[in-house]
Amino acid sequence: MKRPSNGRFMYPSQSSTELPLPEWCSRDCLKNLYGLAALHTEISVLNNDLARMAVGPTLEIISLRLADTNTGTTVNPTKIFLYGARDSNVALMTKALKLKDLPEVPDYSSALIFERLRNKKGKAFVRVLYYTGRSDQLIPVQLKKPKHNPLTNAALKCINCLTYCDNECPLESFVKIVEPLMPKPEDKECIAKKPK
Repeated sequence: MKRPSNGRFMYPSQSSTELPLPEWCSRDCLKNLYGLAALHTEISVLNNDLARMAVGPTLEIISLRLADTNTGTTVNPTKIFLYGARDSNVALMTKALKLKDLPEVPDYSSALIFERLRNKKGKAFVRVLYYTGRSDQLIPVQLKKPKHNPLTNAALKCINCLTYCDNECPLESFVKIVEPLMPKPEDKECIAKKPK
């Protein structure tokens, strides 16, 4: 480990895969590292501006891919897009999307799966699944959106739904949920340009 800050995710990841920890890393030390990792994630997405910087570009790509295949045309015949990320990125995404009942510090090799579904009438839905990294179980998660205060969580009453979304969310509702986290035009102007 070259930087001490790497320890906040490295040792919890090692622990989740049952790899041996250094002698100095006691149970209390590991608990503190989990706390630091959770605090780091919480601070990184504390408000919509920070969350937008942390997960916005990734969410934008995911949203574009989900919407791209919604047209029903064969413009993009690709059936699946896979993007890799480390556990800290999964933590940021779950916290930014306000997904409940998931670990604050995801296990190594955990994942979020964004799946586009279509009902018999052709209406598109998005389902988000959480992969624990420890078993072959995929856990459906409920998408949430802040109502008035961006720091409080409240289920979004989906458009054209009589009840709150459970596991499948209409595509147009998903777009509204992630809209506050999407990069703004001025964010894109700040992207570092590659040197010539």
